[in-house]
Amino acid sequence: MKNSILFLFLLFLSFTAFSQTKVSILGDSYSTFTGHISPQTNEPWYPRSADENDVTEVEQTWWRLLIDNHKDELVLEKNNSYSGATISCHGYNNADYSHRSYITRSLDLGNPDMILIFGATNDSWAGAPMGEYKFSDWTKSDIFFFRPAMAMLLSQMKTLYPRQDIYFILNSELKDEINESICTICRNYSVPVITLKDIDKQAGHPSQQGMKSIAEQVWSAIKKVQPKYIALSFDDGPNTVTTPKVLDVLEENGVTASFFVNGKYLDNEENIAVMQRAVALGCDIQNHSYSHYQMGDFEDEALINEEIDKTSALIEKYAGKKPEFFRPPYINHSELMHKLIDLTFICGRSFNDWDPGFDADARINAILTTVIDGDILLLHDMQGNDATVEALKVVIPELKKRGFVFVTVPQLFKEVRGSMPETHSGIIYSNIFD
Repeated sequence: MKNSILFLFLLFLSFTAFSQTKVSILGDSYSTFTGHISPQTNEPWYPRSADENDVTEVEQTWWRLLIDNHKDELVLEKNNSYSGATISCHGYNNADYSHRSYITRSLDLGNPDMILIFGATNDSWAGAPMGEYKFSDWTKSDIFFFRPAMAMLLSQMKTLYPRQDIYFILNSELKDEINESICTICRNYSVPVITLKDIDKQAGHPSQQGMKSIAEQVWSAIKKVQPKYIALSFDDGPNTVTTPKVLDVLEENGVTASFFVNGKYLDNEENIAVMQRAVALGCDIQNHSYSHYQMGDFEDEALINEEIDKTSALIEKYAGKKPEFFRPPYINHSELMHKLIDLTFICGRSFNDWDPGFDADARINAILTTVIDGDILLLHDMQGNDATVEALKVVIPELKKRGFVFVTVPQLFKEVRGSMPETHSGIIYSNIFD
């Protein structure tokens, strides 16, 4: 009997540990406390004398309150916070803060499930130069400017922690240009911003009351993150080998997608039946030309029209609805095509899943580290493309866990964006916010 009770107790403990979310903190003085930050060479700000700031016990800090108040769900993995730290490498009195910058310390956060970045306060107070928005090809000098440094930080975080939930906590009473820049850059990397309000402070730092308010606002935000919408889309089908496998994964995960089909494959009942199964699952069928030629090289208007019209007619006949979108084969398009074709042109975010040398793990990593709100994911259900099928088994549940909602391309425009783009605009879309 005792052994049975012990076994059940240990089972309960293991289940609790497994179900807890491991949280790491990347912060500045607001998140420090002597003896409770790592590495221990980081400089703390808390505790101070009681007459300077009334936060005198680690249990009164916002991050300990957050963890302790929700200990059935959260556990602290690591707190890498450093007093005076800046996101850029520009510190007070124009000092080089590279050693304590967020970019440097982001490498050392353990193995968390969730990361809370609480920063930019010192960048605002120290008057860090803003610089221009820059989302790639950063130089050493760029990271002494706030905007490129912030972008580099989030890009690095998304690469280092591709499957973790990352949030940015934005302090109250910062400069408007800091606030606006953070929101713009976080949106580019699909990082939710938790904007704090009415934080009580003593000596410029949260008091006990302020710490409680931060913990409450952070918890409220991470429990109610707004959904992010994306659309899966597949080219070069239908077929009876790979397309059914893709549909199986979609059905098992309860999601839909858009299929950009080639008309030449709608020449037999078996392929048509596969396409009709997609429609029955709530997927939509769009136009990817009849023959999959390099249509951007065409100069013959009649040939362009034939490639589109034949495929649209077959889709309407067998799927029951005219297509509204067109993806040019090889994304090769021309002014003439935009002039002639009465469909919205779609590209999508590509993950090289047509390349047999790009295996399932590479595809998983590419998707999870780059996808953002409003994206159209460009994938292929061409015959034999099993690596994409395997990748879907991982990325769909993982992206759902991160708060992404899967919709079709038409839904992405009509219901999320709120409008269909005009045709003949010359624009080709990869994200509805383009």
